[in-house]
Amino acid sequence: MKKLNRDLLPKLVHDGDLPAVRKLLAEANPPLTKAELDRALAGALGRGKNYGPIMRLLLERGANPEQRTSLGPVLQWVAQNDALPQVKALIDFGADPNRRHGKETALSAALGEGESATVAYLERLGAQIDPSLELLYAAKHGNLPRAKRALAAGGDIEVMGGTPRATPLIAAATSGHADLVEFLLAQGARPQKKRGASYAFYTGAAYGENPRVIELLVEAGVSPDTAYEGKTALMGAAQNGDLAMVRKLVELGANPNVVDKERGMTALDSARAGKHKEVCGFLADLGVAAARDAGRNLARALKRAFGARCVEHSSGFLLNAKFAGHRSQLRVDPSDAAVAVFGLKHISSEFRGQHLPSITIGVGKPTIPGDDARMRFAVAASKATGLDVYASLLPTDELQSRLTLFCRRLKTVFETLSLEQGEFLHFSRDFAAFVWRGTEIDRALARLRLFAALVEAIARPPQPERRLFEREWLLRPAPKAPAARATDPVHRFGGPADPAVLCAGCGAPIAPIVELDLRDPQLPAGVLARAPVTVRWCLECGEWDPIFHSLAARETSAPAAVVVADATTATAASSEEADAAPTLPARRLTLVPVAPGKKAGRKSKLGGAPSWIQSDGTPDCRTCEKPMAFLLQLNSDAHVSYGDVGMLYAFACPECRLLATVVQSH
Repeated sequence: MKKLNRDLLPKLVHDGDLPAVRKLLAEANPPLTKAELDRALAGALGRGKNYGPIMRLLLERGANPEQRTSLGPVLQWVAQNDALPQVKALIDFGADPNRRHGKETALSAALGEGESATVAYLERLGAQIDPSLELLYAAKHGNLPRAKRALAAGGDIEVMGGTPRATPLIAAATSGHADLVEFLLAQGARPQKKRGASYAFYTGAAYGENPRVIELLVEAGVSPDTAYEGKTALMGAAQNGDLAMVRKLVELGANPNVVDKERGMTALDSARAGKHKEVCGFLADLGVAAARDAGRNLARALKRAFGARCVEHSSGFLLNAKFAGHRSQLRVDPSDAAVAVFGLKHISSEFRGQHLPSITIGVGKPTIPGDDARMRFAVAASKATGLDVYASLLPTDELQSRLTLFCRRLKTVFETLSLEQGEFLHFSRDFAAFVWRGTEIDRALARLRLFAALVEAIARPPQPERRLFEREWLLRPAPKAPAARATDPVHRFGGPADPAVLCAGCGAPIAPIVELDLRDPQLPAGVLARAPVTVRWCLECGEWDPIFHSLAARETSAPAAVVVADATTATAASSEEADAAPTLPARRLTLVPVAPGKKAGRKSKLGGAPSWIQSDGTPDCRTCEKPMAFLLQLNSDAHVSYGDVGMLYAFACPECRLLATVVQSH
């Protein structure tokens, strides 16, 4: 067996490779440090194969049995996972079973997951536990004798905590333990007191699956219509499909026609959302109405009209579709409906290439969560339309004039929409939306046709996607090979800049990231000139907006013109600046064809279509304004991180000889 790299120890431990771990520990020269052993120990937490013996090996070599992880001491972590061999190993080598992390100890961590061999072992050692946590976990798992002991030992019946973040009563009700609920109520637990994020009654009905629990709580004075964040217990049980619980709640007097105003739902709507036919039939036989029927019918009409896919969620309906040829999303909520259109390219010369502020046009001040404080009344634009126009971060006088002209041109279209109180139009540099009230289908469809005409009036029609190469090649490090001939194509990552240019954003030299040699016989001829293509990106400022540079410049040995999103042009770097330019270590690359029927996904690749991390960010050519054609994408690696461990995309316009780079992150 070959000598093992000591850096592999954490992986070998995580994989449970006991022979390899034993070999590495025996052969390491110099011996592994305490820090290396501690780091490896964290890989043996849990119930993985061979973790117990591996942990003993590491502890014998000097790993710290008392070390902490982000979740607390390692002993608590393995106790919580009922990993008894690791628990025993840690305690044998000196771990304190009573060490606290907050109020938790190893015993409470184990008990929180239920009665187990680890709990029994720790109790035989005399391990301690906070009586309030013991009461909580006993209630959660239905252990009445332990709950009685914990209460007698001083456990607080109302304290909230532990991993459930609940009181004992909430924990018992949520788990459906009627005997614990009865005991806790008899001992003075307050059933109507809200603690943390739940009510005992609501969670018991929605998740407990024991109607006797609900009966006990009603007998203790809880209203059968008790709600949590607008949802009644009956809605929770209906959504969970628990017919026995639904019957019991109705029998106890719960009103099945209560409407959750925030979500526009009754219990019948909740059952329909969960697709529980038996519960739906039971409620329908009671004459329960469905508050979402009007919204559901409108969503179905929109689905037919736009060929969309409809998804029902907690607040209403969402539909992804094409609207006026553009990518869009329609939604239908209890209080309003809307269509949002993405990726717009403005026709108006006033806004082409400009950062149009986010503007809202309607009747009254818009209510946009998080944006209200930033919206400023645009006086001139409001006078031009007869409506209320607001803009985010009220623009300069020049941009206000453009905004007023934009509104004046579209005044007639605004009037045809007949906006009412609470209805708005939203615009930004690449986005348009219409928010309206009401679910009447014919009126909604007629107004959407008018809004589609508005979108067509302000935006260029979507352009077809362009690709340089239909097939894909993975970009991978080239294997070591004899020196290449001068005529051989060479693909390269990193290396010196030639020619060197300065970033128009921060003034630093722009680093070459990848150089592709289009003489490679694998690549189709005629797509781009048979010359090297260099993809650049600024390592200093990490520009997010598209950066452009000329392909013609490289082909003619002229200084490359680099243009950023605001259309300023960078200058060629001086020799001193070029010498000081940041460079990535040069590495040869090779093109590996992707097999037919397979996709490269988010790997570094040449050709095909981009795998976007966020929405489609294909840039338009600065010269002809057509969408540029995808060239390649580069994923972050150990050598360079694009944004926040993101992806660098490169595009080209073959006609205008321009290259552009764009970065996206998670």
